[in-house]
Amino acid sequence: MPFDVAKSTVTFAIRNADGSVTPITGATNLPVGYVNPADHAVGSAAASINYNIGNGNSAQLQIAVVVGRYYKQTNPAYDVMISVSKPTLGAELKFLGTSLSNSPNPTQAGTLKGAAGFTTFVEGDITYNSSRTNPQGSVSAVIKSSYKPDGTVDSSTIHTYMIKTNSISTLSFVNPNTTAATATFTAKASIQDITNGTAVSVDGGALVQIKVTNGKPGLASLQVNNSKTGGIWFSSSWDGTKTVQQTAGTGQVIVQ
Repeated sequence: MPFDVAKSTVTFAIRNADGSVTPITGATNLPVGYVNPADHAVGSAAASINYNIGNGNSAQLQIAVVVGRYYKQTNPAYDVMISVSKPTLGAELKFLGTSLSNSPNPTQAGTLKGAAGFTTFVEGDITYNSSRTNPQGSVSAVIKSSYKPDGTVDSSTIHTYMIKTNSISTLSFVNPNTTAATATFTAKASIQDITNGTAVSVDGGALVQIKVTNGKPGLASLQVNNSKTGGIWFSSSWDGTKTVQQTAGTGQVIVQ
């Protein structure tokens, strides 16, 4: 029987000391969608949440990926350790003319993966407010793709998709104000097809995940998940299991 990951769900949970799991509120029974529409054996699910670590400055969490419904999986071998830290006052992330190559490497993925010979451009500025309670700012990206929103090839037109964040959910920094500084954030975003000069809505609540490393041009990765199916609209560099960073083609990434 052929695989169809869309028949499953994913729950992200905290792995407890006794081996049991505690589902994370807002990240349960998530739909699983395809990374590439033609391959039903590889899927993606994503969630963006705010996690309360109490009075501590940071906490280490063992995240379990629990697969349910048609397929089952709770193996601790697939758990991932993460650190959750409170924001650093004054830290800021900027994209200045940053571009990500569509070809020949890395391997892009997703329903709207980039067309060969074009680049994906990312611009934006994000920081925390003075009280460190909320991240603020916005990021936009422009993707040139040969694909329609339904995943079929448009042999006559290269489509232009505009992605704009409208609600920054999480923002974290590692080693700010150093040459090795990195920043990661998630946000809700709208996707519009602006190919013909009129904006046509594709997804009003897509989940954007970006990771960058300081530099000129710096390193960056961009993943956009479908708000309804959980599948990937766009991955700037897919290594077979996840989106990874690549060296930007132009511009500069500033993490300070």
